[in-house]
Amino acid sequence: MRCYRHPRVTRLLPLFIVLFASALLLPWLGRPFDANETNAGWYFAAISRNFAEHGLLELRGCPLLYTGLDDTRFGFPYLTHPPGTFWFYALFGPEEWKMRLGSLLATAVGALGLFALARRRFGAPSAALAACLYCAFPATAVYAQLTYETVVSAFGLWMLVALTALRDTSAERPWRRRVLQVTGFVCAFGGTWMDWTFASYCLAAAPLAWCGLRFRATIGTLLAPAIGAVAAAAGVFAWKAWLKGAPALPKLDAAVSVGDTVSGVIAERPDAAVYWRAFGEHLVDCYTTPMLAACALGTWFLLRRDWRLGIGMLAAGIFVPLLFGQHVVNEHRLFFAYFAPLFALLGGGLHVWLTRFPKPAIAIGTLALLAIPTWSSLDTRIEGATPFFRDFGETLSAAAAETTDLGVKRYDVVHNGIAYGCYLDTERIQFPPFLDPTWVASGMNSIPRERGIRYLWLDATYDPPIANTAGSPMGQALAAYLAQFPRKRVTDLEYPFSYDPTDRGTGTIREAWLYTLREAFPDEVIVRIREAADATMAEQEIPGMTIAVRAPNGAIWTEGFGLADIENEVPATADTIYRLASISKPMTAVVAMKLAEDGKLDLDAPVQTYLKDYPEKRWPITTRDLLGHLAGVRHYEGNVDEVRSNKHYTGVIDALEIFRDDPLMHEPRSKYRYTTYGYNLAGAVTQRAGGAKFVKLLEKLVFAPAGMTTIRADDARAIIAHRAQGYRIRAGKLTNADPVDTSNKIPGGGLCSRAIDLVRFGIALLDDTLVSRASRDVMWTEQATTDGKKTGYGLGFAVREHEGRTIVGHSGAQPRVRTRLRIWPAEGTVVAIMCNLEGRKLVPLTNRIGALLHDVK
Repeated sequence: MRCYRHPRVTRLLPLFIVLFASALLLPWLGRPFDANETNAGWYFAAISRNFAEHGLLELRGCPLLYTGLDDTRFGFPYLTHPPGTFWFYALFGPEEWKMRLGSLLATAVGALGLFALARRRFGAPSAALAACLYCAFPATAVYAQLTYETVVSAFGLWMLVALTALRDTSAERPWRRRVLQVTGFVCAFGGTWMDWTFASYCLAAAPLAWCGLRFRATIGTLLAPAIGAVAAAAGVFAWKAWLKGAPALPKLDAAVSVGDTVSGVIAERPDAAVYWRAFGEHLVDCYTTPMLAACALGTWFLLRRDWRLGIGMLAAGIFVPLLFGQHVVNEHRLFFAYFAPLFALLGGGLHVWLTRFPKPAIAIGTLALLAIPTWSSLDTRIEGATPFFRDFGETLSAAAAETTDLGVKRYDVVHNGIAYGCYLDTERIQFPPFLDPTWVASGMNSIPRERGIRYLWLDATYDPPIANTAGSPMGQALAAYLAQFPRKRVTDLEYPFSYDPTDRGTGTIREAWLYTLREAFPDEVIVRIREAADATMAEQEIPGMTIAVRAPNGAIWTEGFGLADIENEVPATADTIYRLASISKPMTAVVAMKLAEDGKLDLDAPVQTYLKDYPEKRWPITTRDLLGHLAGVRHYEGNVDEVRSNKHYTGVIDALEIFRDDPLMHEPRSKYRYTTYGYNLAGAVTQRAGGAKFVKLLEKLVFAPAGMTTIRADDARAIIAHRAQGYRIRAGKLTNADPVDTSNKIPGGGLCSRAIDLVRFGIALLDDTLVSRASRDVMWTEQATTDGKKTGYGLGFAVREHEGRTIVGHSGAQPRVRTRLRIWPAEGTVVAIMCNLEGRKLVPLTNRIGALLHDVK
């Protein structure tokens, strides 16, 4: 058997391998994560952030390695792993392309090791082909781009190079033997420190180190790498024992042990038929059927050239997927990267046979062998990504390009399942999918103090089902934690999808939300706001109050004071629900403006265009007139029975009976006359124009886009959790407020919510989430009467100047409550105050808080 050789070509082959690997692998750096990288992306990114913040070894007190501890199904999943993988990715950095770059470099290094291992057995050309095949297989080029398999393989292959060279080196060259022994030690130590799966290459080392029948020589060859592997294993256990002793880390559930975790992963074997079917499917995915056939033909040549190498590579390849049978069934194609050296060598063996033929046949055969896996990998890159992952990446790339109100271009991702990894294009990701949300809220103070962090939350269903989805306690808790922050719906991702390129797993995204976490306040500012609130409550005898604010730098803070229910001693908290009173009006105005933007409502058309049964008046009324309190529709006009009505109305159309037959108080736009009933009429117009119940329009156009999670129509008959009792001063004494039913004025004063939802409403307006900037400017521009007199009111918002700053907002006065919402547009400040005592003056406190917030830098 002869091999084609050319000295100049032989010397250039290592360079060709590197160039081939670079040309094939580097274009992958820019693509989004997909299902194949789910096992690694968010883990390594989170750990990288940990290392960046606390130093490479200073981990005590930072519990990122304990993700998922409160969910006993996971035990302590990655506490059982050596730290080398995390350290490796920490050194590269958590940006997506940097994390992937480490794996791709390891692939090229491993390919050179395979070339060195096969060169003496196959000849340089066939060994170079084997090295290129190693890079070209989807197992390494596609499925192992962001994981430890390629790194472990690089260590393992170079350890085998050192072993075989040491076995063949005579005792007359001691310096060379020392170098090879040190290399074997370093590679064995590094591979074991990376991951326990390096044991597969330890298996491969045994036949390769065998020196005929010389037992002592064989043991001597294995001694250095054996010492390295044992030293690394001992170091891993010592390091983890030290880490577990950190007092700041959550303690493990005594019922969950390392044995439980190992048993769940290894001992619980899948059904044999299911396992072998998955095993065969993965082989085809990772190597393609034509390449598997070619490798089968090359088996004889590999075993004939070096049967020890063949057996060693077979052991290295099959060990991991055979041991972790449950992982194979659960779509862990990453483990099949350990087969890549074996199949590459089999392809190289077939190429040895091809060298018997003329040069044209050799060239054609070589190109065919290389083209099959290369085309498969490129096809996967071009076509294999499902539409969902394409849209996932595009959506988040667009989000990353947005400049937040803080001037920060950053987002991070979290989702409710573990079907796929997270797309990164930022400095770092804050936490992986099954992080304990209670730890996020309390244990990691830096998270809420970060500025402008973005989170994508995907509420999905999966077939087959996937653990830890939104329905699980952890998923629900994490959703509840994110609910306190403003969010924006991403409808482009809400559709059925395949999370597996082979279509064996499907899911449906029911809802997709992009959250923005804001920076926390400095403690001294909170203290001063509390002092001002306490002073106001003491001066005005207010039983309970909740304040929510958003500072110019994006920081959000909310807190309750006093008692929401005096008789039952229920404290007022951030979750206390109050009636909004007239702060309902700006939301009605937003619905009208949004319908106008969509072409469904003409603000300047007579209301009878939409309410054909509404009586004609002396002058025509438009929706714009109603929103600006310029239509002449009457207010309560001193009618106490209407202010404290207990009659229940079934909807906004029904409530028009109160005033529908009354004449206008004046010609529209000739005077400014504040009127809640005018907003009732505007709400009825939007209901007809929008083709849905008014409250449904609010939910769709205002509440959901703004992330207002507790707001709803007030209902005196319903049980509403956390609703505050209301009070009134009579004859100088605090008494319960009169019971009233606000169904007579839902659009003008019939909503209720937490204070934080009012802040979210303000943020959504500032961020142009609800209406366009042009529509918002119209709403926040003072109207004028026909004689040019300014009204101090835009469309749904009062407009004022205070201390050189423009302020927009609304106040609310109603039985049971007094409320106030103020927005400083230029500064981006929002203040919401809600109290449960009628007739209080909240303007001084609002101004004081605004001044304090404008000092936050």
